[in-house]
Amino acid sequence: MSFNFPSPATVGQLYPDPAWEGAVQYKWSGTAWLAQAVVASEFVKKSGDTMIGALNFSSFGATTPTPPTVADTRVANTAYVEDRANAWGAAHAGSKVAKAGDQMTGYLISAPSTTSLAAGSGEPTFGVRSDGVAASAAYMTFHRPGAFAANLGLDADNTLKWGGWSYGTVSWKIMHEGFAATAAQYRDNSVPGNYLTTGGAWAAAAPVTVGDAASITINLSTGFDFVISLGASRTIANTVSGKPGQKGIIWLLGGSVAAWGANWKFPGSIKPTSSGGTDMISYVVGGDGLTMYCTYALGMG
Repeated sequence: MSFNFPSPATVGQLYPDPAWEGAVQYKWSGTAWLAQAVVASEFVKKSGDTMIGALNFSSFGATTPTPPTVADTRVANTAYVEDRANAWGAAHAGSKVAKAGDQMTGYLISAPSTTSLAAGSGEPTFGVRSDGVAASAAYMTFHRPGAFAANLGLDADNTLKWGGWSYGTVSWKIMHEGFAATAAQYRDNSVPGNYLTTGGAWAAAAPVTVGDAASITINLSTGFDFVISLGASRTIANTVSGKPGQKGIIWLLGGSVAAWGANWKFPGSIKPTSSGGTDMISYVVGGDGLTMYCTYALGMG
């Protein structure tokens, strides 16, 4: 379709006016029609586009408009087509989604995805973006007008969260398998915000072997139950990295104990040596994280 430039024209006059979305607009310089910028569409393209305002969804109820017809007796010249196109756009603007913000009246179906969720990267079939500022989140809003509203999305710390709006300026992490504590994390409490699974609990319960030495120090952040194969006349030094209330069992195999650290406490202040066989020490860590309150059973068999 060709343009019918106005003649005569005045300096600064634009054509077409109003502009057509996706088409070049021209300005009369006094001697020639000079091309200006391509007019950006105010509507969302099916092939992919970026909203510049909010897009709200509602229940399905859209109707399909009936296209205009051209009278057989009328010549379809450029002016007529332009007139009909403008009339069509004005009459059915409500059937399009405005980039500046709009309310859906029916379903919005994105292009089908072609990979697994984990493999997906780059431009999504349906995406929610932040403005690129470090402190900004990428989120959607769920709103029951007059009742409650909250946001769900990827926060500035790159975790999926729920909160805001009716909740106030607070948000909470959406917990998933990525937040499951490992056995080591459960033992040393290095990630207290993570959750514990049955698998993680049983893995953490496995006895930890402590190497033999003249003086043996047990690091309580590495386990709950410990096994030590003793040589002769060993010293069991004070433990390190205990947590108040931590409980467990220490197995002493063979050898003998010549001395215990001052933080080890036994009934009647009697500290055991060893049976030379299999001895069991049950312990609970005191409130200071240092004192070991213990009972023992020698010569298990």
